Amino acid sequence: MLEAGLKPNEITYIAVLSACSHAGLISEGWKHFKEMHQQHGIVPRMEHYACMVDLLGRSGSLVEAIEFINSMPFEADALIWRTFLGACRVHCDVELGKHAAKMIMKQNPHDLATYSLLSNLYASTGQWEEVANIRKQMKEKALVKEAGSSWIEVDGTCSCNDYW
Repeated sequence: MLEAGLKPNEITYIAVLSACSHAGLISEGWKHFKEMHQQHGIVPRMEHYACMVDLLGRSGSLVEAIEFINSMPFEADALIWRTFLGACRVHCDVELGKHAAKMIMKQNPHDLATYSLLSNLYASTGQWEEVANIRKQMKEKALVKEAGSSWIEVDGTCSCNDYW
């Protein structure tokens, strides 16, 4: 892209950082994150920080990820904390996961995804009483997971399936 004389923009860097995250290219991700401002004058936005949290979280660098979140020049939004909570679930870190959930609930106490991720984190570590407690809280707050659905057309006939 640069060789072709095209200048990257904010969206370009979201794509690059996301690709680095999915490919596990931690040092490449850091390099691009730093150069976006230093070389191209692009000030990182919340989405860029979320990509870096995802990059660090996927690699299992949870302590580095939370230090990164705490060093951000603005308060982390629910997207950042939800990304981090998802990584905590994957790597079974209950303590950091509880902290992330607390931060999300402070901003949005009715965020269904937070309760689901936290419940799944507890389940992945065999903490069934905590799973039941989360489910109870969801019920008390009337937080209901919406049904998903899929459509498929076979031989000109459309079929719909609902999932709970």
